[in-house]
Amino acid sequence: MPYTGLNQIPDSGTRRTVKLLMDRIAQLEQQLTATQGRVSKPLDSHLDANNQKLQNLAAPSAPTDAVHLKSMQEYVATLSPGDRMINPAMTAPADATNGHAWVDEVNGQLRLVVRRNDTDRVIATVTA
Repeated sequence: MPYTGLNQIPDSGTRRTVKLLMDRIAQLEQQLTATQGRVSKPLDSHLDANNQKLQNLAAPSAPTDAVHLKSMQEYVATLSPGDRMINPAMTAPADATNGHAWVDEVNGQLRLVVRRNDTDRVIATVTA
């Protein structure tokens, strides 16, 4: 690659070394640009955020996309009271039966819970 200013270095050995370094920097910049924003390999186990927030998550558009707090709140707001079956006290409804779903809060996390086969199952959690 041609670099301006190399011809101003009088020593040919130093000039070659600087050119090699500049070529390597250019290669690394191309590699970084090509892989920026990509995961290096598919995940083959759970993702542990080590108690850190996952921020700037895009709004979900596909059924398999992650859901962030704002989109969950917007969805719940569109439901009629009869469809919600969400207890505003943030606990399981006293009359919950199989098929009921509700949002509760445990240790600062909002949880979407569904009762199936007489067992409460956490479907999603969002840090409030």
